[in-house]
Amino acid sequence: MKKLLKFAFIFSIALALSYGTVFAGNASGDIKLSGKHWQFNLIGHPKGINGDDSNGRAIMVPIGRKKVNKNSEFTCTLDGDIQFDYTEDVWPNFTDSFVLKGVKLVFQKTSELDFDIIDRDATDGEATILVPETTGQDVVDGVDVYIRILGNPHACMTIDGVAVDGVQGLWWYSGHVTLNRKPGKSVFEPINDLFDVLYCDTWVDSVIGSECAVEPQEISVFSNVFSEYFWDIDNYGTKIVQVRLYPRSYQPVE
Repeated sequence: MKKLLKFAFIFSIALALSYGTVFAGNASGDIKLSGKHWQFNLIGHPKGINGDDSNGRAIMVPIGRKKVNKNSEFTCTLDGDIQFDYTEDVWPNFTDSFVLKGVKLVFQKTSELDFDIIDRDATDGEATILVPETTGQDVVDGVDVYIRILGNPHACMTIDGVAVDGVQGLWWYSGHVTLNRKPGKSVFEPINDLFDVLYCDTWVDSVIGSECAVEPQEISVFSNVFSEYFWDIDNYGTKIVQVRLYPRSYQPVE
C-alpha cells in the first residue's frame, strides 16, 4: 500500500540551517537524489558525551545494545546482499503496554522555522529533534525522507516508528525499518511511510483493540491526535546511519 505523506504538523520548507546539495543513487539506480536537504546522522557511540545540547547534525546512539536488554532476542539479519527492509502498517498496529527495545529519538513539534537538534545524546536513553510546524494553511509543505547505513559490514540496526495516543493509552506503530550493513555500495532508501499511521478511535463493542468499528484513517504522526512521536532505535555495532529530508513541492490539503 502506497501511503501519502500528509502532515497536519509537518516539516517546513524553510530548512536554512543545514541545507546542502547532494547526488546519490537510489535503490533502483533510476533516480538521483539532488538539491537542498536537511540531514542528520545516527552515530554509534560507546558511551555518553559531554553536553547534550547541540544544533549540529549528529545523534549519538549506543554502539551496542542497552544493558537492560542485552539478553533479549535481536534479529536484523537480511538474506543475501539486502541492506534495507521496510515493513509498513497495513492495518492498525498498536499496543497498550509498550516496552522500549533500544533508545528513543523524539521528533518534537516547534513553532520555529527550522529543524534543530536540542539533545543529541541518546546514549542516556533519549535524544530530541525539533520539527517545524505549519498550520492553518490551504497548502502544506512536505518532505521526502531517505535513509542508508554506512560503515563496516556485519553491523545492523532496527528502527520502529511509534506515535503515542495519550487519550486511548495506546502506542501506534507506523512501521519497522531493518538496516543490515553488507559488503558493497549502500544506497539511500525511502521511508516516507514511517511518518504516517493507520489509526482508529472507534471500536466494536467499545472494547479497545477488538476490531475497528470504522474504516481506519491514515494520518500523520504529527497530528494533534498524538502527544509524541519517536523512533525506537536498537543498534548492534552500527557506526553511522544517514537520514536525509528533501522538501517537496506544495501539496494540496484533501
